[in-house]
Amino acid sequence: MKSKRIVIKIGTNVLHHSNGKLDYKLIGELAAQIAIIRGHGHDVLVVTSGSVGAGRELCSVDETRNTLASHQILASVGQARLIKIYADAFRKHKTTVAQILLTRGDFGLRKSYLNIRNTLENLLKYKIVPIVNENDTTATTEIKYGDNDRLAARVSQIISADCLIL
Repeated sequence: MKSKRIVIKIGTNVLHHSNGKLDYKLIGELAAQIAIIRGHGHDVLVVTSGSVGAGRELCSVDETRNTLASHQILASVGQARLIKIYADAFRKHKTTVAQILLTRGDFGLRKSYLNIRNTLENLLKYKIVPIVNENDTTATTEIKYGDNDRLAARVSQIISADCLIL
């Protein structure tokens, strides 16, 4: 029987407490739920937000002077932290995760599109959970998705997902 493919988009508001801090317990619970879904034979891919918020917890950047540069600094610092938190949460369920950072421009060229698809397919083949986020460190206002819901939809298309949960 062919596994169903499920893309789960986890937004910033889900990942953070109302005070802006990451909700580590919730991330652990999401990893546990995804492990159960995978245990039923489904492939799961996660599209996540939250890198900028995670970066704010680690460093103080004046976001009023240069919004794009500040955003990129926070995303750079936060992405490393966010993927570590996901990796630690999934490791408790004997699951390996991979980080995939994408921009709208990555989907524009056929060769890049095929490379994204092949990478995702191979990760799923080896039972690795891809954790996808927008590459805010290189995205500019012209090519930026700005909305991981749209990124999740594109990723769902590229892997022929059976279900997208926003």
